[in-house]
Amino acid sequence: MIKQEKMTFHSEHILQVQCVSWFRLAYSSKLMFAIPNGGARHVAVGAKLKKEGVLAGVPDLFIAEPNKHYNGLFIELKNGNKGRVNEKQKKLIEQLNIRGYKTSVVRYFDDFVEVVNSYFSGVIKHEVL
Repeated sequence: MIKQEKMTFHSEHILQVQCVSWFRLAYSSKLMFAIPNGGARHVAVGAKLKKEGVLAGVPDLFIAEPNKHYNGLFIELKNGNKGRVNEKQKKLIEQLNIRGYKTSVVRYFDDFVEVVNSYFSGVIKHEVL
């Protein structure tokens, strides 16, 4: 099992890889996938993706499993205390919440583990962005 302690990650990429690896071990029968929405891209590629339906502000991960309170869980990953939720992300998170999805902003690996375990156990914590 991956060590669960507060750590500062050099990038959201490292955090996301660790979170996905843990999830696939801990919840192998559950469906979670990444939404590769960010990153530097050539302008033409960005325009093409936008036409295909890419939407700015969509969280990084989606757990496509309902629980007794929500239709699924969206997780936005941020790099420790450095990363900030921008206005597009805040607005989209509000829209997802209105539509019956749980959303969570995760900054550390152990927070991801807590959010996921809480979601599947039905214990829901409300958080402030």
